Formats: sequence, structure tokens, C-alpha cells
Amino acid sequence: MIKKTIHEIQKTFSTSDSRVVEDFFEPCLKWSVKYDRGVGFFSKEWLAMNSAGMSDFAIRGGHARFLVSPILSAEEVLAFENSQKESERFEIFEKALLESIENLQKEISADAANALAWLVFSGVMEFKFAIPVNALLGGMFHPKFGIFENSEGEKLSFSGSINDSRMGTYNYETLYVFKSWDKGKEYIDADKVRFEKLWNGEDFNVKVYSVSSAIRDRIFKLRNAENPFKKKDGSKWRHQGEAIEIFLQKKHGVLEMATGTGKTRTAMRIMQQLFQENKIKKIVIAMRGDDLLDQWYKELSDNFADLLIRKHYAGTKGMTDFINSNKRNILLVSRNHEYLNQVVAGLIRDNTDAYKNTMFVFDEVHGMGSATLVKNLSGTFSKFTYRLGLSATPEREYDEEGNQFIENEIGKTIFEFTLQDAIKRGVLCEFDYNPISFALSKEDKAAIKRINAKYAVKKNEKEPFNIEDQWRELANVYKLSKQKLPLFKKLLEDNKNKNGNLLENCLIFVETKEYGEQVQNILLDYCQDYHTYFAEDQKEYLQKFAKGKLKCLVSCKKLSEGVDIKTVQNIILFSSDKTKLVTIQRIGRSLRVNPDDPNKKACVIDFVCDESQTDEERSRWLLEVSKTRRVTE
Repeated sequence: MIKKTIHEIQKTFSTSDSRVVEDFFEPCLKWSVKYDRGVGFFSKEWLAMNSAGMSDFAIRGGHARFLVSPILSAEEVLAFENSQKESERFEIFEKALLESIENLQKEISADAANALAWLVFSGVMEFKFAIPVNALLGGMFHPKFGIFENSEGEKLSFSGSINDSRMGTYNYETLYVFKSWDKGKEYIDADKVRFEKLWNGEDFNVKVYSVSSAIRDRIFKLRNAENPFKKKDGSKWRHQGEAIEIFLQKKHGVLEMATGTGKTRTAMRIMQQLFQENKIKKIVIAMRGDDLLDQWYKELSDNFADLLIRKHYAGTKGMTDFINSNKRNILLVSRNHEYLNQVVAGLIRDNTDAYKNTMFVFDEVHGMGSATLVKNLSGTFSKFTYRLGLSATPEREYDEEGNQFIENEIGKTIFEFTLQDAIKRGVLCEFDYNPISFALSKEDKAAIKRINAKYAVKKNEKEPFNIEDQWRELANVYKLSKQKLPLFKKLLEDNKNKNGNLLENCLIFVETKEYGEQVQNILLDYCQDYHTYFAEDQKEYLQKFAKGKLKCLVSCKKLSEGVDIKTVQNIILFSSDKTKLVTIQRIGRSLRVNPDDPNKKACVIDFVCDESQTDEERSRWLLEVSKTRRVTE
């Protein structure tokens, strides 16, 4: 029984005084979603010894990359050293690997062979093989280090003398552990750089071979039963597996998943499986916002190290290289109708198979329903076999034309995992909701009258106008009302008198930079450790806040979509839109569970106008959601 949490795990181990599998590998595998391992020897016994940890890791959608030494006979080593051509070296490596698989099939039980085959087939375990060359020619690939990473981005690395074999637990061996949350970042970063350099074949003295399709096919044939990692999924993250299964069956459609429930990871697992099964060659991922595109680029780089990932946004123009490449590659492109038309035209120009082997992914898919995109992209995507939409709430309220476009071009919603579902399962934390009522001032009411009068004239004179423009102008009166400011000051004063922590890890949403400046004038008396984030040139402050180096951040709608900030606990809403979508995205910033605080409960402060039906509807809905409690399974 594992008594210590991962954050309490000791920093040194020896096989003499510890059960390395039970005390180290098992808790780490059950905690992490990524595992990179560089090791001299990997044997069949390792999987059997670590079956409990690997089962949990697989069920939660983990991805492990093993860089190991192939087992070559003395004759094969000599032949490898003497060969002049790379094709000859690869042939020697391939032959040795095939023999290893045949021995594996003979020597291990059917259950173990089935388990390994499914782990490789489903992309949970990925292998590459390293052979020293050049200055190290004749030597062995013999490192022993690894990096674990959880869904929150925390990392733990280790190094020592233990191999992934049964003898590794019988010999006297040691491990040294470094934690990202406990002064270990420098060592972890060094291990990460070293692993990526090796994995990507960038070390001049180490030749790295990927597993060929022929070898993968031989491994896949070891499967002789159902997937053992599918049936008993009681994990709180099992919704990801359910979403993947539905999409692979339907091939197109929208996954509606609340902020913080793993939309990106789910999409990447779908991509990995389609690549693994040779059903696609290229992927186009489209969304709005450089922050979100940069976040995707980092995730893709970590999970698709062997693929070319190209950018076509923020001044980088990678579309032409993507279209012209015959290799598997991925394009990240800004959600712009000209760009999207160009990439589709380029893909289908000389490639009749592009409709079948290109996948389109649209993050924050609700944005695809804008009038400009509907006008310029209708009929563009519906012929592609694989189209995936992602959003917390894909439906565009009061926009039937936009909703119909999304359904026609991308598909219907085929899977839902709501905010309430996520809280019940423990994927997101519970939260308290505190509405603060305010009344409009005389100036606010006068502004509303002027707006209504302006549009009444347009209507009487039969002048065309968009009713949404009128709603937007009216909404801004409520969002920019100064009546909220003295109530905010009183809130902070009361919090100070109670020694509260409302401004710790706090994100304040305002409508405009100018209104944010008025909020800052009040903040100055209660917190100096804050900053704003309204534009690209303030990105460093967003990063500082995400790392816990700033207590409080004042921002606007820019942070509503996609940007993953894990430290937020308190949300203050000076501004929230009529649609549930923006509200879900904004409060979702605070609902990430904290591994260091399993009892975390977020707090949402919401300014609600007692004369606004929209505010009252939002308040009733949030109050109802806040009553949701985690259900122990």
C-alpha cells in the first residue's frame, strides 16, 4: 500500500532499503500522464513488475517514450561497426529487432504479450532504439534516467544505476529524485533537454532508429484478446477515452468538454491513433489567438517529437512547406478565412487523396460560426473525412446561421462533458459563488435611453441595422458601470479585516483597459503584487502570474479562451457576456484541481445588476452549478 503522496516521496532510493517498484515507479506512473525513459536495458519482466502502475497510466491516457539499447549479438555489433552504408546498419538493427520479437512471443505469457501489444498499438508506449556511433562507436547506450510529468505540468526526474529489468531490483542499485516543486527544476530541465536531443536524433554520437511499420505490425500481431486497458476504466479522466472512441467511430463532429477537462489531450490522442493506423498523413489545427496557438505548439512538440510541426501565424509562414511536404506533418494556422482557403486549395490541388488523409481540428470551434467565416468558407471542409471541433460550449447563442455552418462543415456535437460532470467526477474542483448586487446610476440609465432611442430611429426610418449591435452597446453600459467600484472597495476592505486571501492567485476580468485602470486605483491600497494583461506586449506578466510570481492579474476577454493558467483560485467578474460560453471559460480558469491542495475550493465573485435579466439568468445558473459536489466513485 502506497502511504506517501507523490509530493512526499523521498529524494533517494536504494534497492536495499526500498521497494523501488512499489515505493517509486508505481506512485509515479499513477501520478503522471507523460513518462520519458532513457535506459540501457528494457526487459519483458519490467512490464510484469509494473503492471499496476502501467495499467493506471494507460487508462488515464498516458504516453511513455522509451529510448533503449537494442540487443545485438557480438557478430551483429561487429557487422554494424564495419558497415559503410546507413541502409546496411538499419538492416542489421531491423533483423535483431525481429528476432527479439520472436523470442518475446515464445518466452512471455499470452497475457503479457497481449498487454505489451495493446500498449504499443494504442500509443501508450513508444520505443526508439539508440546505438553509439562516431566517437562512441563500439560502446553501449547505457544511460539510466527518466522524467515523469503530470497533467498540471509538474515534473519529476530521476537518475541512478537501475535498469528496467528484474535484475535491476535484485542488484544493489540507487536512484536520485528531483522535483520541479522542490528546487529540482535545473536538473529536470537538463534531463529533458538531454532526452529530447537523443529522441530527435540530434546527438552526433548516438544513432537513433524508430520502429518501422513492419516491426509495429509484428508487435500488433501479438494481440490475442480485447484491450485490457479499456474494460476497467474507473478513472476520473475516462471521459477522454469515451470521447476518443465516439469520434473514431463517427469521424467528424464536435467534442463539448468544459474548460480544464483535457480537450487538447483528447484531440492529440485521436491524432496519435489515426497516425498509428495510417489513416491520416497531415493535420491542420486552426484557432484564434497566438497564446493558444503557442500552447498547442508546445504540447505538440512534446507529444509528436518525430513529426514536423509548422506554424502559419505571428509572422511565421509555414503553410507552403506543409502543403508541399510528402512526410507526415502538422500545421498550426490562425483562424483566418484567407489562410484556411489557401491551405485547402493547396492540399487538394495535386492530391486527390487529401480529402481522406488530411484531418482538420478547430479549437474553440464556436468561433468558426462568425459571419465572415460563414460567408467565405461555406462548403470548404465538409468533403474531408476527419473533422474535429473542440469547445466548452460550441453553440452560438442567438446565431442560427453560425450554428448551422458549424454543423454542416464540422459536424454535430457528438460528446458532452459539462462543468457539472467534471466537478462531480473530481476533474474540476468545487467552487463558492458570491453574487454582489448593484443598481445602475442615473448616468447609466440615461445611456441606455440614448442607445434605445438611436436604434428606434433606425427602425422607424427602415435603416438596416444588426440587432446584435444594439445588444452589445446596451451590455457595455452594464459592464462599464462605475457603480461596481465602491462595492469592490468594500469587498477588499472586508476581506482585509478578516485576513482573507481573496487577492491571492486572483484573476479579475474587466471589459476594457480604461475600466481596468479604475480597478487598479482601488487595488493599490490592498495589493501591490499585481499587474495587467491586455496586450501581447504584456505577455511576460501572464507568464509570471501562471508561475505564481504575481498574486493578482487584471485582464479582459483575451484570457477567456484556451490559455491554461493553473494557479488561479479566485475569480472576480466585473464583466461577463450574455452567453454561457464566456462565463464557463472564465470561471474555468479557477477550477483546476491542485495536487498540493486536494481540498481546494475556488471562489467566484460576480457583480450582478438587479435591473438586468441577463445578469440575473447568469447568476441563477452559476448559483445552481456551485451547488454541485464531488461524487466519490
